[in-house]
Amino acid sequence: MNERIPDAAPGIATDSGRTSFDSYMRFLAEAPRDGTPVVLETETALSLHFDVLATQSFMSRRDPDRLVLGYTRTMMGFLLLHPSPARISVIGLGGGSLVKYCYRHLPASGWSRSRSTRR
Repeated sequence: MNERIPDAAPGIATDSGRTSFDSYMRFLAEAPRDGTPVVLETETALSLHFDVLATQSFMSRRDPDRLVLGYTRTMMGFLLLHPSPARISVIGLGGGSLVKYCYRHLPASGWSRSRSTRR
């Protein structure tokens, strides 16, 4: 059984050298069911989840700038029509994969960011 790293921050599921499969199976068994965000950290990836059925954000450790999830690649579809935007507006940050992708691949674009804060 995986052991939780003692100094890991709350909400971060980590493994101690176990396989990614073991970490994911533990995540499925232990993830909160109340919508609390959880970061799953494995030897090959980092992912953000609000429940066990959906992945909000995913980053490959081998290729951190790649958009892994289909919906994030679809959101960047505007580049087919406008490959070099002068300015990009982002509403919310999420897991940061889109911002990281734009920062890496569109360095000449300006940024505007808006975020929502819940109270």
